Amino acid sequence: MTPPARRHWLDYFAREVADEPWRQVLARWWPRLLPGIAAGATHGVIRVGHAVRALLDQETAPRVIELGHGLAYWAARWQPLASPGTGPYLATDPRTALDAVPRVPEQRFGIRARLAQLADLPGWPAVAGAVSRGGEHAGEIAADEDAVLARLAGIVHAAVVRHGTHGYANPVMLVHAATAPNAILRTLPALPGTLWAASLAATWAATAAVTAAYAPATGRPAPPAAPDVDPAEVMRHAVDSAGPHTIKFADAALDAFASTGDTALLATSLRPNRPAVGEHPPTLHDALTRSSRSVPWDVEQTETPSPPAKMASRHQRPAEDIRSSARPPASPGSDVTFSDE
Repeated sequence: MTPPARRHWLDYFAREVADEPWRQVLARWWPRLLPGIAAGATHGVIRVGHAVRALLDQETAPRVIELGHGLAYWAARWQPLASPGTGPYLATDPRTALDAVPRVPEQRFGIRARLAQLADLPGWPAVAGAVSRGGEHAGEIAADEDAVLARLAGIVHAAVVRHGTHGYANPVMLVHAATAPNAILRTLPALPGTLWAASLAATWAATAAVTAAYAPATGRPAPPAAPDVDPAEVMRHAVDSAGPHTIKFADAALDAFASTGDTALLATSLRPNRPAVGEHPPTLHDALTRSSRSVPWDVEQTETPSPPAKMASRHQRPAEDIRSSARPPASPGSDVTFSDE
């Protein structure tokens, strides 16, 4: 059964996308939801990204409805991250920056408990701003649209390749370090250019946060090169696994391969992470599929925020509907609380 607050969000966004063009709804709510990009282990933004990609291919009523569902999921699970610093930052290459991400000290519990440690993690402010605010003018978020796209693509590429060496620690959760930025990369064409720079900043912070929360202390050797692999085989391999995370990861890897031609991306999608001595070497899709069926990777919150009350004008919903100070929207007078998970 859907909890009442979540049902309210579903109903709310069903009205939004029914009453207005979906692009207008997306542009209005994107900056409100973006500070809570960690929602549902980034599943909110991932779901929105896939819906937007489908809508850009062809606009249909079911796809518009799915966008509303994705926005509702994101709003109901809204979760902020610890803020980045103000720079200047030395690391601008995503691969270098990912290697510099510190690990949270306590990795026994779920994602909420892990992300809560970021605020006290030494070096987090600099790491959280490294890619989005580095470059020629260190400390400034890239404003040029081509630069934003290039940096986002670089984040996807780096996260996919790194999964091949570090994904063994938590194959499912570390997938999101790549699939979340890929979802945003697909959403940007439907958004005003004024929202792109902030999207880049939030994306990198999310990828860094997932890495800090789940990456192991040491990596393993990268999968062997796969120069002769047909990209179509990668997706067939993923689809045959019937694992949703396997499919999303292969999808992100293929997008990155299409723009770079780096066969390491295909190798990571097809070959196993090297097991410890004595372990049977599972393929990546085996590990992902098994984990997604047995690990509570997306533990439900006990309570969710309610949508904002209707205002006199539908265009008079200020940014405080979702407060940048870290609290999701709530109906007037309600006392919204969250469990640790």
